[in-house]
Amino acid sequence: MKKIFTVFFAALMIACLALSAAAAETQAAGVKNGWVTEKKATYYYKNEKPVKGWKKIDKKWYYFDKKSKVLVCDTIAGSKKNNCYYVDEAGVRVTDKTIKAAVKFVRKHTKAADSPKKKLLACYDYFTDKCYYVNHGYKLKKSQLPEYGRQFLLSDRGNCFMGSAAMCYCAKVLGFKTRLGVGNSFMGPTAHGWAEVKIGKKWYLFDINRTRWFKGKNYRMVTYEKYPVKLVRKYCYNLKVKNGKVSWKKGKFVD
Repeated sequence: MKKIFTVFFAALMIACLALSAAAAETQAAGVKNGWVTEKKATYYYKNEKPVKGWKKIDKKWYYFDKKSKVLVCDTIAGSKKNNCYYVDEAGVRVTDKTIKAAVKFVRKHTKAADSPKKKLLACYDYFTDKCYYVNHGYKLKKSQLPEYGRQFLLSDRGNCFMGSAAMCYCAKVLGFKTRLGVGNSFMGPTAHGWAEVKIGKKWYLFDINRTRWFKGKNYRMVTYEKYPVKLVRKYCYNLKVKNGKVSWKKGKFVD
């Protein structure tokens, strides 16, 4: 009996070693499952094959390019009319109401083949040409920004803060860093708002109301130094998106 047990145990050990060797050989052969990063590109493998399109992973939705299978980040993702969303820098789908309104607006008023910068300018030109000014007061609270941006995107009307918030949301879904500036100029003592977008290494101002009212001067994609009139920048609200969540953070202008 003892001899039989010894033989059985030896056979079991040999089998385990064989399985370990096979597993090691498989690992060495490059079998992939789960998240894989290669040459700064991120993929997700299931059953040893890279997934494509929308994929729910750990309760979050991600989009993988249908041709390259690469994870798509910080842009509008999706290929169907009603299945497009903004995905943040980590690739997480964002379902915030105002972000969704901005995605719909950008897709409606820009050409798919255009560059993000060209789409940004197309959005701005629509705001200055087609939208109407409606006074909603000259005081601004951070809590108002999501609703302000959404109202302007849906109704094509509002004050400087509403238009600037809408512009910031459009810039964000196009992959730009953006903030809403608050201050005033010699043109009036009341508070004024404008959008700022970082393109390359510089921040550019997009002042919808000034462009609408003063056609002879350039308030479209202009640096602070080249802003046509003296502008006092008091503080700003930075539009942030992280792990699918949207927030506005009050801060100082850091160029």
